[in-house]
Amino acid sequence: MNRKDAISLDSDSEILESRIPLVCCIHEELLTKRTAGFPDKTVCNYYYGLKTFFRWIDEVGRSPTLSTLVDDYIEYTEHLLHRARVRQNLKEASAYAMASSLSSVLDGVLDLKNGLLNQSRLRKQPEPPPWKRSQEFALDTEAQEMGSALMSLSDALSLESICEPLPKPIVLKNNKRVLLGLARFQDAVPLLKDGSLDINSMIERRRALINFRTEAELLIFVSQTGMNLEQVRTQRLSQFHFTKNKDAQNCINVFRSFKSRRGGEVEFEIFSEYKKIFLRYLDFRRQLFPEDHDGLLFKFLDVPWKKKPRYYDLQAVKNKFKAADIPYRSPRKLRSIRLNSLLERTGDIAAVSEMGQHSPEVLVRNYAAPSVNKAFRELTLFHQASDPTIDPPGPGNCIEQAPRQIGGTSTATPSPCLLYTSDA
Repeated sequence: MNRKDAISLDSDSEILESRIPLVCCIHEELLTKRTAGFPDKTVCNYYYGLKTFFRWIDEVGRSPTLSTLVDDYIEYTEHLLHRARVRQNLKEASAYAMASSLSSVLDGVLDLKNGLLNQSRLRKQPEPPPWKRSQEFALDTEAQEMGSALMSLSDALSLESICEPLPKPIVLKNNKRVLLGLARFQDAVPLLKDGSLDINSMIERRRALINFRTEAELLIFVSQTGMNLEQVRTQRLSQFHFTKNKDAQNCINVFRSFKSRRGGEVEFEIFSEYKKIFLRYLDFRRQLFPEDHDGLLFKFLDVPWKKKPRYYDLQAVKNKFKAADIPYRSPRKLRSIRLNSLLERTGDIAAVSEMGQHSPEVLVRNYAAPSVNKAFRELTLFHQASDPTIDPPGPGNCIEQAPRQIGGTSTATPSPCLLYTSDA
């Protein structure tokens, strides 16, 4: 059941005593994983996997115990397989992920060396070969449309604009509209007596718009720097200083300043055109939280009456873009697009892998996508080097040719000769 419903249960509610040992073991296993340092997101995934499993248990009327848990799990995986292959309301990859998450918990409960997942008929679907990934990452025009929409949102959602009455329509370059608004606090945010912005009132009344602008800026940052999403989430605010990259003229190294002194390792690299956009966001961030000098670079505001996990799901921009028929790419795909664009332009695997914080092997195996333009270029160069018939003849080249008979031909074959000579 839902956690809120579970909290509101009365003390005299009916308890299924046969499940108590199993539930206690599951709870102990989750605590063990939490103590071992498993991320909150992973533990939440375990919880939802268990929730789905027990919902199915109640629907089919089974009574799971420690002794019947293996059979219950196998029957549950058969149910997932039936949904994927017969009813087709679940992808087989999703079925495998659900069974794998559940197995990670139940294997610890039963202390199994050979996991439950290996005893089921579910198998991990092989990844498509690289040649099937076409130009999805390298030349993605829809991703360019997404980037243009993100820039329009960043330009439109200034502090002054956020304080205006709601709902707030934002018109993009392609004449598509994104409507932003709240059910509460639709009036304009009042100003202070001196005419300046009331930051506290803005945070209270425009929390969703501030989070929306922050999420859009985070996606732009990922596409420009190529950083991993988890690294971006933990990136701290600081006094940054910028230095031109000697190896790449259009790139800038961003350093973190310590006590106003220049030094330290490069935090990340950005394109020179992104510098003014990044500085504008830093100014937006510091005006909202003037006393938070070393907090998270991308700080989201939680709703006071709702309990949220410490990570942000990044769904606001995705949902708005879907409603407005605007393409959306996840942070992972944005990184892949950036890496493949750099590979397309430079062709230097070592340099691009260093910029993407990967080894060359990982870059080629997991991120590099085939490029049609590059393949055409390489084929052209190959044929030019190996097939002389493609080279256009120079002046008089046809006249000076000396035909030769192919080896192994019959003696009755006429000898080749020039049909036309210079005297003809």
